[in-house]
Amino acid sequence: MIYIPRLLLIGYSSHNKYSGVFMRNVQRALTSLGLEYDVMSPEACEGADLAGYDLFLGVGDELFRRRPELVAKLHETGGKVVDFRTKYLPHKLKVRLAHFLQKPSMRADYVLTHMQDRCSRCFYVGQGVNDDLLYPEHDDYFTIFVDHWMPRRRECVQEILDQCRQLYESREKVRVWYQSAHGIVENDFTATPGDYRTYPFEELATFYRKTHLFLPTHRETQGVVAAEIGMCGGLTLLQPWMYPKERRLELPHRLYRGKIAWPGSVDIEANRAMARKHFGLDAFAARLQDAFNRIGPLG
Repeated sequence: MIYIPRLLLIGYSSHNKYSGVFMRNVQRALTSLGLEYDVMSPEACEGADLAGYDLFLGVGDELFRRRPELVAKLHETGGKVVDFRTKYLPHKLKVRLAHFLQKPSMRADYVLTHMQDRCSRCFYVGQGVNDDLLYPEHDDYFTIFVDHWMPRRRECVQEILDQCRQLYESREKVRVWYQSAHGIVENDFTATPGDYRTYPFEELATFYRKTHLFLPTHRETQGVVAAEIGMCGGLTLLQPWMYPKERRLELPHRLYRGKIAWPGSVDIEANRAMARKHFGLDAFAARLQDAFNRIGPLG
């Protein structure tokens, strides 16, 4: 049985932030399923009449966990509150204690997770990417994209840039892009700790489409950029501590430890096929529909 809920998506649509990029992907997936929905920001919900919706989806990074008062207001309408998160709760003890001390009315009813979780109120939907903007567009230059510096996380930006410099100086027609505080710079091998310049996703995608190799620089839980570049045929080179094994197994990748073993070429079609299998629109939409079916009609 296919469950067709009345949906309100709550979140933001900024095109140069994760929440906005993810909102676009969720909207595309729902449209592909033939589901209608409305969209509203959390602030707009405060004074709005929200009766009549079956499901409220918090589209972003743990949006409803961070806004328990909004969750309580949504529950007053009789609809179910559903949050998108990496897992049901972060590992931080302080966050977990605060959650379990909350009133049940201030907690989401269900969580759609990007990673597998054993919690009975979680349904795995994985990640999806905006694949209509992500396709191969490579030129004659072997192109490497180096991720940005990230505060408060283990990182190795300068070590990676040093090895990129060695490759650039020893091989012809190599191009290195690094997302720095000054923007995405070309063949500049000096790390810039601190904030990095962000771009609208449509502009970022023009870089991703030409990238052969992606080099993460810090520890992450989701690896969305690697999935996006994989959709363009690129290969991710990373150290084991950078991404969880569960996510690595879904990505076209190779591991290294310290010294990078540079490939002479990449298999663009094979990389793209693997990324599409796990992160493409059809795969993500199917997992969403399965989650809605398991939540079921509200009667």
